[in-house]
This record gives sequence, structure tokens and C-alpha cells, in this order.
Amino acid sequence: SNYKQYQHTITDYTSDPYDERVETNRIWYTLWLQKEYDHYFKIKEGSTTITQNSLVANHDIAIGFEGNNSGTVTINGLSADVIVNGVIDSGVGVVNISGANIIQGNDGFINAQGLNFTNVRNVGIEVDSNGVKTLNHIITNAAEISGISTSNSDNTFAVKVIDNGTEIGEVSGFDTVSVSANKDIVQKADTVLTGKRVELESQGGNVRIDNLKLDVRNYASA
Repeated sequence: SNYKQYQHTITDYTSDPYDERVETNRIWYTLWLQKEYDHYFKIKEGSTTITQNSLVANHDIAIGFEGNNSGTVTINGLSADVIVNGVIDSGVGVVNISGANIIQGNDGFINAQGLNFTNVRNVGIEVDSNGVKTLNHIITNAAEISGISTSNSDNTFAVKVIDNGTEIGEVSGFDTVSVSANKDIVQKADTVLTGKRVELESQGGNVRIDNLKLDVRNYASA
């Protein structure tokens, strides 16, 4: 009979590195001279994974500086409230905050050499669902603090200094001023502390305020 058989293998790498073709051919002739073919293929397939990430604007962020120089962090809330709900870290620099109400969050802490509040209504307050306002001190370790209120009445300045003493600069425009510290509380030279009710508490030092102005309708305790 007229019979012919042969076999060969071809490996073909295309431009796609994941596509490999292995071909085995077998050819024979029948008595009627008809050709028949067997083809065998082996295909390798790859895949591509695409991952998308998104950033939500209201996620907490950490603000900080590294190095030997001092940095300044300025937060301007305009007419909106500013909630200190994380760490604001300026190292040996200054933090300036303005806004309507400056509110202490659960994990809020301000690490700075100086801490200034300007153009604010209240600093360190908490308002419940019935509108009742209570003190909730802003927590910091700042060695210098100051605050200026633009509100006309019923406003509060409440700051708690931990692991440090503090020097109080200009504080004015507040009905209630409440400052506590673990060490000495002293007043910065040539500044005035003004309020209808002033509470100064030093847990491990002394209180020295040289220029205090009080509304005669209220009182001060120290």
C-alpha cells in the first residue's frame, strides 16, 4: 500500500508571552490517496489583574514634620467647626487654628511648642442633642497658648496641657476661660487674660497671672 507517516513538533512563541503552541502532525495516505491530518495543541493562557483604589476625603490624616527646624501648621475652618480627632504634630513649631467651634475628638492631641486660636467662637466645648454645652478641653502639650474670640457672648476657652507647664498669652473675648496643666501656669509678658469666669488649675506647680481682667459680675478661681 501507499503508506507514509511522519511526526514533528513545533513550538511557536508569539508576541504574547503567555501563548505557546505545540503542534504534532501525523499524515498518512489511504488506498484512495486521501490525506488525513491529526493536530494536537497545547495553549498556555495568562491573565491580568487590575486593582483600583480610592481616597475618601473625610478619612483621618496625620500631619507632622520631621527634622531640626520648626514647622507651622495652620488650619482655617472659616465659619465651620474644627474637630481635633487625631494628632496634629508640629514638633517644636506652632499650630494656628481658626473656625467656629474647636472641638476635642476622642483621639485628638496637639503636639506643638505654641498653640494659637484666632477668630473662634468656642474652644474645647461639647454640645449634646438638647443644645446643652459642657466643657471638653482641647488636649495639648503646648508650652504657649493663646486665644481670641469673635463671638459676643456665651463662649468658652478650655485647654488642658498635659506633661508640661504652659505660658498663657493673649486670651480675650471669652466668657469662660478654663486652663489646666501638670506644671506651672504663668502669663506671658505684656499680655492680658480677660474673661467673666476664669479657672486656672496647676496639678503639680504654681499659678502666676500678673495681668488679669475680670467682669465684676462674675468671679475668678485659681
